[in-house]
Amino acid sequence: MNKNWIKYIQTARRTLNLRDEEYVSILLGAAGVDSATKIVTERQFLSVKKVLASLGFQSTPLQNHVQQRAKELLGKDWKNRLAGYCKSRFGKSSIYQLTHKELRSVMGFLNGMDRRGGDDKRTF
Repeated sequence: MNKNWIKYIQTARRTLNLRDEEYVSILLGAAGVDSATKIVTERQFLSVKKVLASLGFQSTPLQNHVQQRAKELLGKDWKNRLAGYCKSRFGKSSIYQLTHKELRSVMGFLNGMDRRGGDDKRTF
């Protein structure tokens, strides 16, 4: 169970005005659970997130901005590199687990990297 995943899913539930039956149906279909508190893998969370996105719920603007900057600066393996940075810096495997303050820190790192000349070849 990840508290940030639960927050994300519950925010989406409220934003989309999902009835209990719809909510449980999404969780069962996407992750095989009947409660967000029972989601234990990132794969389950991402499956639920994909369904919620198809219903019109979007990530936070800062998460989207971090992803866009990472795509621009980190090259074709940007997802793995960004996840590696999150893991090494914050002990979390995804930007969707980060707090707003941590996301701002990632953004600062990416902007600093850009000022230094783009892609440094370090792995995270």
